[in-house]
Amino acid sequence: MKRTEIIYLFLLFSVTVAISSGFLVLKGDFGAIVVTGKAAIRRGESFSLEVPVSGLERPVLAYSRGASLLDFQTAEGTISYLFIADDPDAVIVVEYNGLFKARKTVSLDFEDFVDENFDDFPDMLVLDSNDAWCFRAWFVNIAAYQAIQFSGRWSNQERDCSGLIRFAAREALRVHDDNWFRETGIDTRLWFEKTGIDLTILPDVVKYNYPAIPIVGPKLFIDSSGQFTYFADAYNLVRSNMVYRGRDIASARPGDIIFFHHPSPSTFHSMIYTGDGLIYHTGPLSPGDSGSLKVWSLNDYMRMMPYQWLPINNNEYFLGVYSFKWLPRM
Repeated sequence: MKRTEIIYLFLLFSVTVAISSGFLVLKGDFGAIVVTGKAAIRRGESFSLEVPVSGLERPVLAYSRGASLLDFQTAEGTISYLFIADDPDAVIVVEYNGLFKARKTVSLDFEDFVDENFDDFPDMLVLDSNDAWCFRAWFVNIAAYQAIQFSGRWSNQERDCSGLIRFAAREALRVHDDNWFRETGIDTRLWFEKTGIDLTILPDVVKYNYPAIPIVGPKLFIDSSGQFTYFADAYNLVRSNMVYRGRDIASARPGDIIFFHHPSPSTFHSMIYTGDGLIYHTGPLSPGDSGSLKVWSLNDYMRMMPYQWLPINNNEYFLGVYSFKWLPRM
C-alpha cells in the first residue's frame, strides 16, 4: 500500500473517530438536559431547564408553550433557562446547531395552582395592600379620564358598562411609561388641571404587569366554564371574577364595582365606585346611539336616578358591592 493511501486512510479514520466522538458528545448533551426545581411543579411556580454546551454545538431555545421564559444564565458548560409554569402542561424545544443539527423536545406536566379559598383564582396573583392601592388608583383614574376622551385602546366593540371595567382593569395593571400615556391618549397635564392628581408620580403595581401575568398571561378574566379569557360580560364579571363585599355602599372602596340585575328582560349592569361617586357606560341605547360615559357624584346620583338603579339595601335589583379577585379580602 502506497504511503499516500496510508495517510488518506489514517485521515479518514481520524475524521470518522472525530465525528463519532462529536455525535456521542451531542447524544450525551441531549441526555443531560434536565429540569430542576420542586419534584411537583405547580402552575405559577418557577423551574430551570439545564442545557449542556459542548465545544462543537451551541444549544438554542427554539420554542416554548405553556411556560414563560423569565431569564437565562450561561455558566461554564451549561445554559440555565429559568421558566415559570403557566398552563397545565408545557412543551419546550431545544435545538443544537453546528457540526450536527438536532432538536430535543421536553414535555412537562404541572399541578394546578394553589387556590386555598376555592375561588378558581390563583392565590399567588392576589396583590398586597400597597399594590392593591396602586391598582385601585389607576383603575379609577383611567375610567374617569374616558369622560374627557375615549382612549384609542378602548375598542368600539367594548364600549359598554362591562367593557369599561375590563379596559380600565387591564390598563391599570400595565407599566405606565411615556409610551403608555402616548398610546392611551391620556394628557397628564390636563388631568392635573381638572383633578389635582399627578399621574406621573402614581406608582405602578409591582407584583406583575399586564399582559405578562403569571399563569393567566393576557387572559385576565374568567368565563362561565372557569377558563381564563380576554372577555367577560357583566354577568360573568359578577359571577366569576368578583368577591362579594356586601350591600352597604358606605363600606365600598374606590375601585369597587356595584352590580344591578333587572329580570325582564334579563339585564346586568355594572358601575365603578370612585370614593365619592360612580362611573359607568350606558352601553348602546339604540342602533344609532352607541351610548355615553356617565360620571356622577354619589349625592346627585342618589337624588336624581330612579329607584331601580339605586344602590340601596331594599332595592331588589341591586346585587351589591364587589371587588376583583386579585384584590386582598380585607
